[in-house]
Amino acid sequence: MKEGLITCPNCGHEFELSDALTGKIREHLKSELQKEIAGKEEEGELNKRLNALKQQEQEIAEARETLKDQIQEGVKERLKEIEEKAVKKLEGKYADQLKELEEELKERNNAIAAFREQELELRKKQRELEEAKQEAELTNCPKTG
Repeated sequence: MKEGLITCPNCGHEFELSDALTGKIREHLKSELQKEIAGKEEEGELNKRLNALKQQEQEIAEARETLKDQIQEGVKERLKEIEEKAVKKLEGKYADQLKELEEELKERNNAIAAFREQELELRKKQRELEEAKQEAELTNCPKTG
């Protein structure tokens, strides 16, 4: 037997002692490396998933902001519509009141004009009566002479 050689009891193959020891170490290191690689691959997959989730979160946040802006715009438009309707309603109400007041003013002005005509007519008649009275007094007065 050569020094450093070992013979396999089953098949009779000879190999060096260092190969036997390094083989076991190699197997152990190989399994450790495979575990590490699997862990790295798993970690890489987890990182990909994490990045995908972060991307989705960002998209959701952007969609939320867009939706919030759309809602605010919709609320502003709706408030504007309501305000316009209220203004039109009030304008209509006040327009009706203004029309009624204008009609009432016109009626009063007509009534005042009619009263003024009556007053003028009465003053004219009063003047005529006073003139007639004065004339009657002059004609009924005894003549002095």
